[in-house]
Amino acid sequence: MNQVEQKQYFKNFIKLFSGNTIGQLVPFIFAPIVARLFTPEQIGIQESFLSVAGMFAIIAAGRYEIAFVLEDDKKKAINLLSLALILVLTFAFLGTILGLFPQPILFFFKDNKLRPHLFFLGIAISLLALQSVITQWLLREGEYAKISWVRILQSFIQNGGYAIAGYLAAGVNGLLFAWLIGALVPVIVMGFQSMRKVNWQEAKWEVMMEEGRKYKDFPMINSLHAFTDLVATSFLLLGIISTHFGLTALGMFALMNRYLRAPLALVSGTLAQLYYREAGSLLAQKRSIKPIFLRTQKLMLLVLIPVTVVILIWGPDIFALYLGEKWRNAGVYAKFLLPAIISNFITSAISSSPLLFNKQRWAYVFSLSGYALSLSALYLTAHLHWQFQFALLAYACVLVVYYLSLVVWYYSLILKHDRDVSIG
Repeated sequence: MNQVEQKQYFKNFIKLFSGNTIGQLVPFIFAPIVARLFTPEQIGIQESFLSVAGMFAIIAAGRYEIAFVLEDDKKKAINLLSLALILVLTFAFLGTILGLFPQPILFFFKDNKLRPHLFFLGIAISLLALQSVITQWLLREGEYAKISWVRILQSFIQNGGYAIAGYLAAGVNGLLFAWLIGALVPVIVMGFQSMRKVNWQEAKWEVMMEEGRKYKDFPMINSLHAFTDLVATSFLLLGIISTHFGLTALGMFALMNRYLRAPLALVSGTLAQLYYREAGSLLAQKRSIKPIFLRTQKLMLLVLIPVTVVILIWGPDIFALYLGEKWRNAGVYAKFLLPAIISNFITSAISSSPLLFNKQRWAYVFSLSGYALSLSALYLTAHLHWQFQFALLAYACVLVVYYLSLVVWYYSLILKHDRDVSIG
């Protein structure tokens, strides 16, 4: 990358990072209030609902939104956008039906307290999917600042809503209603401003089908991969915890996961978006992406090292002091799960590498192996009646090996590409 490209990279990083930073600070401001107004069980039920919604939302657009930045032709990109939106509407309908007949979902959760809240499933799926579609379109258009300030607005609405719902003793329904309103705002704001600029007359059914076939690996492989990731890391994981360790343990785990991952996701998400866009551009020019790969990893490590030290030394005390004594165990769980969280974020910032090199099938095989082994470790330790924190440690150790293997594989793909095109 030359000097001009480096300056542009960091300029775009700051735009996304600044908005994400403020957006992630808001939950931490409201956290002491929200944690004291809701029980671990209520947080656990909300997290279970969001895991179900997220599991279907991630495939609702067929993952065609990820291909927006890969399509150079604006007219063809508009047809991809149209196809993605049609698929979202279809999944919204299917999600509504599933919410009305939720027996397949409830099979994985020991407690039926989730049942009455699944009525909102179709709405939640459509809002999450539309956010993803619109955000990817704005990334294609280089609208980084718009993405940032909308995320800030969403964060204020959701977390302020949680506090109000807690004050009114609205329970889980209040949590979900606040989340839904917060998810609706970016769809309206971003959608209205960005979609009205699209020339929808250029959308033709024949072109949509042609683009759908061109990027068929996204719905056929990438969707399956993304779906499996969420099934493993949210749905099945939370189901095992709920069934074998109870809703209180699930709530502790969910809140720990939410507030520990938030600052890390802030950095890794920003870096991942930039890595995908900038690396795709460099590959199109037949240039090496090794410099941006290494820069992304270095920036991620600079954030992870101090977080690791703080959590290992003061984790339980921080959770107890900031959120209340009843949440101390969340800090204990954080220490035991920390190796997996750290290695996950090292990998997530550069996780689009298989997409760039058309290695989605192999990426899916890796993910199936990693999640099967890690969930098996958690399930086995649960049946051996291990304490929850030690079961988490076994689960984390398997994930560490999996994530670090992925980093090595990604780097080998880059080196192979450099050799093939004789890049110095």
